[in-house]
Amino acid sequence: MPRPLRVRLDGAEWRVTWSGRMQDYGICARGANRESRIIRLRSRQTDDELLDTLLHEALHALHWEVEEAVIAERATELAALILRVFEVRRKVR
Repeated sequence: MPRPLRVRLDGAEWRVTWSGRMQDYGICARGANRESRIIRLRSRQTDDELLDTLLHEALHALHWEVEEAVIAERATELAALILRVFEVRRKVR
């Protein structure tokens, strides 16, 4: 399992951790103190799923007030864009 990461989102420190026991792809827990700002990702995901999940949970961290359906749609759109850019880049090289 990868070691936890510490990242900054909107000026706040977040921990990104992995779990082998999750049924959901990921969760975002946002509390008042640093130790409770956690993005937890299911460890068994494809790279495409992981990218979508990470973007999804990061969007929750940044925009807690936005509805789940909107977050899910935007994360999937961003993941598709990123994957397509890398695919095109590989073909050009």
